[in-house]
Amino acid sequence: MKQIRIVKKNAARMLTMMNLLVSILFAMIYDVMIQNGLGEKSTFGSAMGIMIIFILFPAIYFTWKMYHDLKQSST
Repeated sequence: MKQIRIVKKNAARMLTMMNLLVSILFAMIYDVMIQNGLGEKSTFGSAMGIMIIFILFPAIYFTWKMYHDLKQSST
């Protein structure tokens, strides 16, 4: 039971972080769309790559954290 709680806790945190970052990404996309509609130049290229890395980071981090938490709880 303890291991299930650890996995649920870490999975919930991971999904919350990814949801926040995806929401920020869509806000950035909408901002660029509005800037293009107004005829202004936008600098979105590098920000898109950085945001994708930030979205992938929680999945990697929390998977690693779950592994180590489960390893410590089994000993």
